[in-house]
Amino acid sequence: MFLLMKLSSSSVWTGVLVAIIVMLPVGEYEYSLFGFMLPFFFCGYLFGKYKTVLVDNLHKVLFISLPVFIALFVGWKYRYTIYYSNSPLVSLSPFAFDFDAAFIYLYRFVLGLSGTVAAVLLCKLLYDRFKNARCMPYLLSIGKCTLGIYVLQTYAMDYYLFRMKPGFSFWETCVYSIPIAVSVLLCCWIVVCCLDSNRWTRLLFLGKKV
Repeated sequence: MFLLMKLSSSSVWTGVLVAIIVMLPVGEYEYSLFGFMLPFFFCGYLFGKYKTVLVDNLHKVLFISLPVFIALFVGWKYRYTIYYSNSPLVSLSPFAFDFDAAFIYLYRFVLGLSGTVAAVLLCKLLYDRFKNARCMPYLLSIGKCTLGIYVLQTYAMDYYLFRMKPGFSFWETCVYSIPIAVSVLLCCWIVVCCLDSNRWTRLLFLGKKV
């Protein structure tokens, strides 16, 4: 994304380059994941560039993004996931364009984008409403540690909780998932704060400059 922004000073042409990269006829699994995520990096770049406009029109954008997300989420199918459907959009021998894959890619993208925008703007509304609350500094601290928390929770979930195999029923899962998620979040946050306190662990484990 950094290189694409250097190649083009126009957001429109940067978007065109992103679309071309996504449609490259490469069928490797890892590239499919890369092609799926790149448009979201581009949208993050646009979000940062035009965030003032979005915030000034917060209610209008939220009025559009939230219903779109709910409607697409209701129509979501398992075969739309990146792990099930990751075929290239374009093939060369013979040359063909996969319209079904293009629909799935577009569906996934709009679903993820509308949900992300709605979540961010809802958080902005909540912050404006409760910014003087005593817990807000702690929530803001957690928000600044999301990358480290994301990495650590993968280990916590995959290598610890999933190995326990508690065998909860559906309704037990709905009940216990909330306290488990909060517990994992707090534990990961504490570990990230410890890693962030040392310059070398901050560099090696969190990717921050020394």
